[in-house]
Amino acid sequence: MAMTRTQLTALIREVMQATGSNQWSDATLQTWAGLAHWQEYANLLNIINSYQMQAVTVTLDSDGRFTQASLTTGTGNTAKNFYRMLALAKPTSSGGYFYKQSQFKFDPNPALSAAPNYIWYPYGRYIQVSPVESGTTLTATVNFRPPRVDQLAADSDAVDFPDGYEPLLAWRAAGLALRKGGAEAQAAFMMDAMAKEIREEMLLDLGRVGTTPIIAGAFDDPSDWGQ
Repeated sequence: MAMTRTQLTALIREVMQATGSNQWSDATLQTWAGLAHWQEYANLLNIINSYQMQAVTVTLDSDGRFTQASLTTGTGNTAKNFYRMLALAKPTSSGGYFYKQSQFKFDPNPALSAAPNYIWYPYGRYIQVSPVESGTTLTATVNFRPPRVDQLAADSDAVDFPDGYEPLLAWRAAGLALRKGGAEAQAAFMMDAMAKEIREEMLLDLGRVGTTPIIAGAFDDPSDWGQ
């Protein structure tokens, strides 16, 4: 069962052996827990891209772009914060097209008639699409991070994290908090080591939901190596 923010904050104090200390306020510990939550969710999604995912409808502006912010949905406890683009598609009655990820240096002027078709790339805080088709509606499949611990509306709200692995956040947050003033550097190092051990076990556990072996594959375009 998921931990509430109150329970996680108490566990951080237990791990730090600071249950009777007023050196760290709950708000401070929750800030460190929020950073740990943000980082550990990134670690999780980098290994398991599809752990949290959703489809978002976006519309291209006159430059053939949409904002990365538009890939984040919801607010408060229901926020789904965009992390990585998994697929970008143009639905049609015949099935549609999928856009391939590229880079600005390969297609700096997508408005040209000779620009590559059906690619996308980051353009500052936007996503640039080529060809430029103003007003076109696309479907972006993305993965996302939930609200951080410190962003939850109330202490009684549950922390969104893989069930049973919430202590990872406590160990990681404790290690961050104990670096204050450099007075507990050795203890912080040991807590980071414990967090690393739990993290590795969690990723191994969650990395497969079936018994078929995972086969490594390369997604590089051979032409990229010649650039």
